[in-house]
Amino acid sequence: MEDAIARSSDVAVSDGELLAQLERNIPLLADLTHADVLLYVAGNQPNTAVVVAHGEPHTVSSVYPARQVGRQVERKNEPGLFQVLDGIEPRGEQACLMVRRYQTIQEWLPVCNKDGQVVAALCIESNCLEFDRKRQKNLLFRQTLNRIIHSALRGRLAGAEELTPLRAFPGIMIADREGRIEYVNSVAENMYRKAGYAESLVGHSIPELMTQEQIFFEAMQRDRCMETEVEEHGMIWIKKVLPIHRDDAATGYPIAGPSGGMVITHDVTEERQREKALRIKTAMIQEIHHRVKNNLQTIAALLRMQARRSESTELAQMIQESVNRILSIAVVHESLSQGDGNVINIREVSQRIITEVIRGILDPSKQIAINLEGNNLFLPAQQATSCALIINELLQNAVEHGFQNRTLGQVTVKLMDLGSEVVVEIADNGEGLPQTIDVSGKGHLGLQIISTLVKEDLKGRFEMVNENGVKARVTIPKRSTSSQNSEAKGCG
Repeated sequence: MEDAIARSSDVAVSDGELLAQLERNIPLLADLTHADVLLYVAGNQPNTAVVVAHGEPHTVSSVYPARQVGRQVERKNEPGLFQVLDGIEPRGEQACLMVRRYQTIQEWLPVCNKDGQVVAALCIESNCLEFDRKRQKNLLFRQTLNRIIHSALRGRLAGAEELTPLRAFPGIMIADREGRIEYVNSVAENMYRKAGYAESLVGHSIPELMTQEQIFFEAMQRDRCMETEVEEHGMIWIKKVLPIHRDDAATGYPIAGPSGGMVITHDVTEERQREKALRIKTAMIQEIHHRVKNNLQTIAALLRMQARRSESTELAQMIQESVNRILSIAVVHESLSQGDGNVINIREVSQRIITEVIRGILDPSKQIAINLEGNNLFLPAQQATSCALIINELLQNAVEHGFQNRTLGQVTVKLMDLGSEVVVEIADNGEGLPQTIDVSGKGHLGLQIISTLVKEDLKGRFEMVNENGVKARVTIPKRSTSSQNSEAKGCG
């Protein structure tokens, strides 16, 4: 908003504070009026104005395809706006041109400072259907809505920015300062009927209700918009209270303190139940992944024991390679047991695999550094598992075969996100590929595992070339979690 105001010629510092407060109220006004609410100030150029704030409603679709903050308009295009900025009383609602297939109605309101000077103009722009619906609502409701709007124009709607967005079809109740109920809409009647109130609540007092209504009187006492979540007879409600201010009929000046309040209630019982069920399901899945990880680590420990008892160095090495494959899968399950979804950070997995390779395979008498480069890289669980196995195999190949006759060297694991593809590159400065090796994997178990996983599971590409050592590059097309779930269902 500050940048937009900088394009205005007439906004003083004190007026800027009023506009900043109004900007914080505009999202609530947009939700209440089911309309786009735009705040205009005079521009730097004559006969121009600029939008400094725009509230888009959550209760209906916005009439605009994008936020309008910063948009400049001219007098010839918005005569109603400049009437307000010139201090001329607006002449009711004005029809507007088609905006994104909507015929809209504009309501113009002046924003005045403490001295009564017009410093901005507020436009409530509704599509015709929503405007007609608003005109057909209860008279008391419409009057109350206008009072709330005028409270915002005067900077008296404190706390509105702390409220969560309104939802469609809320329950609405209007009561005076003492809690006597003056209006209840049909949605609120149905909600309280579920709570045990069969008759109309109009004329009754809020303290008579056997529900948690303390927030109403707290909002009256503090003269502030407030919100809370309560449980009512097995239901979960979100309640918002908006103070209502009236002007003195004799003087026309605002009466100190609120004269009543609007209570807006949303029933979120089903939503909270779904959230609870999802949390339980997530916890169960995480526990399963945790147990799978523990079982895999137990198997790895048993294989290590068998390798230590083996009299064959070649057999012990083969068992250790299998241990690392098992542990690379266990790393993925550990990540799933600690996260809240099915997406895995391959960088974290790679670091764990590097640690296991250094601990289990790397000859401690040799000075071979293994480095990890690249930012965080996220893949769905199924792709991540295959990717972890591939990284493990390529690291083992680099460490075991690249430095058989060398004591110094370096292996680099590089992760790259190319948008639609992910690239895993492992390069070493070792002895290079033997001329007799078949990269497709024939006669070499590790390369065969890599080739199969890349082509069959990941539907990607694998290449390995001599380049100051060996550079292996795996290119993987990205797949969404939902597409993987669909594939899994199709295979069942």
